[in-house]
This record gives sequence, C-alpha cells and structure tokens, in this order.
Amino acid sequence: MKNLLRSLLLVVLTITPVSMVFAQSNNAIRDIRWNPVNQYLALAYSDGLVEVIDQDTQTVVYQQLYLAPLYRVSWNPDGTLLAIATVNRVVVVNVGTAQVIYDLEGSSLSGVVDTEAGPQQEVVYSLDWSSGNKLATITTSGALRFWDMTSGQMIVETFVGQAGGITWRNDNSGVLTVSGTRIVEINAQSGTQTLWRSDGGGVDQSASIQWSSDGTLFAVGSIYGELAVWDDSSSSGLPVSYTSDILPSIINIDWNADDSMIATASLDGTVRIYDSSTLDVLQTFTQSDVVRAVTWSSDGTELAFGGATGTLEVKALPIADAGEDQTIFINLLIQGPSGLGRATVTLDGTGSSDPDGTITSYEWYENGVLLGSGATLTRTFFEGTHNVTLLVTDNDGLTRLDGVVITVTKIQT
Repeated sequence: MKNLLRSLLLVVLTITPVSMVFAQSNNAIRDIRWNPVNQYLALAYSDGLVEVIDQDTQTVVYQQLYLAPLYRVSWNPDGTLLAIATVNRVVVVNVGTAQVIYDLEGSSLSGVVDTEAGPQQEVVYSLDWSSGNKLATITTSGALRFWDMTSGQMIVETFVGQAGGITWRNDNSGVLTVSGTRIVEINAQSGTQTLWRSDGGGVDQSASIQWSSDGTLFAVGSIYGELAVWDDSSSSGLPVSYTSDILPSIINIDWNADDSMIATASLDGTVRIYDSSTLDVLQTFTQSDVVRAVTWSSDGTELAFGGATGTLEVKALPIADAGEDQTIFINLLIQGPSGLGRATVTLDGTGSSDPDGTITSYEWYENGVLLGSGATLTRTFFEGTHNVTLLVTDNDGLTRLDGVVITVTKIQT
C-alpha cells in the first residue's frame, strides 16, 4: 500500500497556500521553525529581530530585537522555550512570558577567534535542541558544545573543524555534523568524535544535515546542490539515494512528519519537495531571491519557508479521508458453494476537507486503475484484500491522497 501511495504521489501531489504572512522586517529571514506542539512559527531575521507568529490567528505572540544578526532558532521539546543563536551568544527565552531563561555566553563563547585573516567575531552557526532537554551549538570556528538545559551549564566542548549543520540522534546520545567533506558523530557526554564518513561526496561546511523522525536515515544537502540520504545501519558508508542533477546550493532541509518527503531551501530561491525514497522532485515553489529556511509543521500538513525577500510563505496540503478499513464476510450458505465470492461495498470519502475552500471531486483507485468517482462509491469487490486509494481535488485544482483496505472473506455457518 505504501509503495502504491508513493507512485501515485509522484503524479498528483500538489500543495496549496493556507495564507501568506508578510514579514514585519525588511531584512532577510535566516531561519524558521515550527513549534513542536502547536501552530507557532519562530522566525529569525538578519537584522536581529525574532518573531513568533500564531499561524492560526495570524498574530505576533512574541517579538524581540537583538543588537546583532541572528542565524538559527530551535524549540525545546514541549514548545515553551526558544533558543536563539546570534553572533557570540545563545539566548533562551520563555515565549509565553518573554522571560530570558539562559544567556549562554562569557568564556565559553568568547566572541572573537583568530583566523588566517586576523581576529574575527565568532558566530553561533547552528544549534539543535534534543528531545532529552540538551542543546547542541556549533560556532564558525568549529567549536561544538553540549548544554544541559535544566541548568544552563555546558556539559562538554570539542572542536570539529569547519562548521556545518548539526542534528541529534533519537536516543539523545549525540549529534551528527558535517565538517568540510567529513560526516562526524560526537558523543554528547564525552565529546568523543567518531568519523562516520571521510568523504561526504560533495557535502561541504555550509551543508544542512538532519535525521529522519524515526532515526533510521539522515539527509545531507550540500553547497553543490546535491541531496543525499544515508541509512544509519549501512556498513558501506555510501548514501542509499542521492540526486544527480547539478542545482544551486542547498541551504536548509527538513523531513516531514512521516519521513516520506524532504523539503529543501536553495540559493536560487526555490523550495523543492522530494520523495525521500527516490529523491524525485514532487513539487517546487519559488521566491524572487535566496530561500534560506524551510520547515514542516509537526503534523506534516503545512510547510513554511522564507529568505532574502523577508517574506514568510506557508503552504498547506488539503485533507483526504478514505474512511475506515472494512472487512466483509460472505456467507456461503446464502451464495452457494459455487458462488463467485464477492460483496458490495460502499467507499466513503465524506470525511475529506479543504482548509481554504471545498472539495470538488473524489476519485477512487485500485492498483492505479480508476474504480469510479464521488464522495461515496458503491462497488463490487471479489474475495481477497483490496488496497484502495482516494484522490481528492479542491476548488483550486489541488489534490491529496488517502488509502483504505477492503477485505472480503468467506465464512460458512
């Protein structure tokens, strides 16, 4: 059933805007993150502005201007605290009360590092909050630090070389990062580094990296426009799939909730949505300038993105509901021993809906063959198991899929 849905998805997936929120800053959006438990969106701007927007009500629920450019934001597991990465500090705020909980700076974030070009201001390049209430940060100098967010104290510090994106393992034991052309795993307690791959196959220091939600795969997007997916259990260290097209630099990536899709933000102003198994492009959206941030909502039904234009866009998938799975028993004493073993079944898609309009058509498929149309459809099914797919289309011509299993079996009484 899953493979059938994927094959149809390649043909019919479209996404429709629920709304467009015009940013309140004239500067570029650097990062966007959905709150893990509600419809809040956190935005970080290049001019130092942080906004949290309630997407349901289209209101700003938190706003603060910092005296330095911002780079990344990350929510804690219960969605109450927001970590904000800026030049030489990480500020953790309670969005509900606007209270600063921690200000991670001082000797551990010195602010100035020596480089070949001379002293440079240190930037917190990326950060990621684990489900176990630890925060990982990495600076442009390659200093990777783990923080205990129950106390605001640093656990351990290590240096990985060139800075790249970071992503936590599901068990919170450590993170993966991209450093130069290397993929490195770092233990969160000891800081011990394990080389996952010495040649990342085109990944570079500005690459984005992220685990899938089930923790079995991770994806890397490179400055060469390549997207690759690795299997954590693979002993070869080679990606299980990768894109072959030469595209503009990938700046940010995000898996959707069920790990079926990966969205990327690119230097050419394009957001691309990929099937995570085949890495075929399912859908694209464009802005007039660089798109720096892309993020799926926690339930995977909405996608937000923005970048150099300073404009936040939110797209939403319409909702398809093919009804509950059905099992129909055939009584042989009624049909007779030579009966064909078939039953009449009503398929019900009336639970489908459209967030910004109406459903205009319903189409039912089995193995890619059209069975019929209508919000409900009565069909005859022979004995066996039938995987049926509902395709709904709304008033804007946008579509989505859902599946239902129909089982017809004989009984003799």
